[in-house]
Amino acid sequence: MKLYTKENFRHLPSDELYEKKDSNYDIRNDYINKNKKRPKNSLILYLNYFYKKVDFFKFETNNFAEKSITLKEQNYQCYICLKKFSHFFNIPLEGIYWCSYYMRFVCKECIAEEYSIIPQFILKEWCFDKFPISKKAKDLIYKWYEKPIIYLKQKEDKEIIKKIPEEVLRLKKKIRRIFNYMKCEDAFDFIEKKIPDYKYILLKEKIFSLKDLIDIYNSSKFIQKLKKIEEILLNHINNECNECKYEGEYCLVCQSEEKIYFYDTKNIFYCHSCSKSFHKECLTLEHHNH
Repeated sequence: MKLYTKENFRHLPSDELYEKKDSNYDIRNDYINKNKKRPKNSLILYLNYFYKKVDFFKFETNNFAEKSITLKEQNYQCYICLKKFSHFFNIPLEGIYWCSYYMRFVCKECIAEEYSIIPQFILKEWCFDKFPISKKAKDLIYKWYEKPIIYLKQKEDKEIIKKIPEEVLRLKKKIRRIFNYMKCEDAFDFIEKKIPDYKYILLKEKIFSLKDLIDIYNSSKFIQKLKKIEEILLNHINNECNECKYEGEYCLVCQSEEKIYFYDTKNIFYCHSCSKSFHKECLTLEHHNH
């Protein structure tokens, strides 16, 4: 009986995510030569670390509409060590345990003495409750706990994305804008030095670790992390780097003397075509006037 098919797996980047490319390959110049323009920093980062040399890891996702497996279907044996369960007329004669990660029965030697969050429950139901797991599942979850392996896609995961606080998505977008603005040759070395473990936060793609999702669920923790990254990047373009120096600009619609800042994602519209910023409110009023 085949319980899992290819469609039952969610493919995610592994911890080989940031494998360096061959030193003689320069994706920035390659992109510029082909497209005749400077690419966004986040695009370079994505192409360098994701498209070119990416391995995949699978967190099994259980189909909740599917009937739970029975001991008979599992051939009366432990899913992990394959030990046969002693039984009499289909009645177990020993302790049999349930692993909520593998959705299978396991023996006393293979069950962990603690409960855990289950990745597939989070990804399907946004459920952060803890359930019994096997020792093997515990080790696997622990291994990947802080790795950026959760890739939420806009269409496939839209219901889960709706659960993420708006402030988290806004700050993530703001961070990406600032990073894309950085013009200096040392931009990537700066990121590697200042936030080596959180480069994936700079990407447009919604990529997180299991720990991130737990912190997002308790949103204040993750928001504090994003604000710290935002502070590091703003300090670079406002105070530290002459090449990236940014002192704000003026809205071309209302021509107010008050400066506006392209990274203010809440109030400002930034046009990627002309690289100019405008008050969102001004653009709305201009549209109505026409």
